[in-house]
Amino acid sequence: MLVRGALPKIADLPLPEVPTLVFAGTAGPRAAWLPFKREPNDGILSVEETRAEPVDEVIELPALHTFIMQSRRVAEGIAKLAGRFGDD
Repeated sequence: MLVRGALPKIADLPLPEVPTLVFAGTAGPRAAWLPFKREPNDGILSVEETRAEPVDEVIELPALHTFIMQSRRVAEGIAKLAGRFGDD
């Protein structure tokens, strides 16, 4: 059972100490009356919410939050980032 207040606040979480790549979806709905207004979003997060330090790169792609991981660009980006840690 979750206890109210038991989970850490986002601001209390440690920042990553490794290269970080963020994929931000932009296929969410946009309208003045919606929570994100006209900001690019994936239906769960706005693109602006994905920009935190020390993120090395934010790649925007036309996807909804649930389906971002199925994008070829995501797979290619992960492979490229993983390649940085090759035979060193």
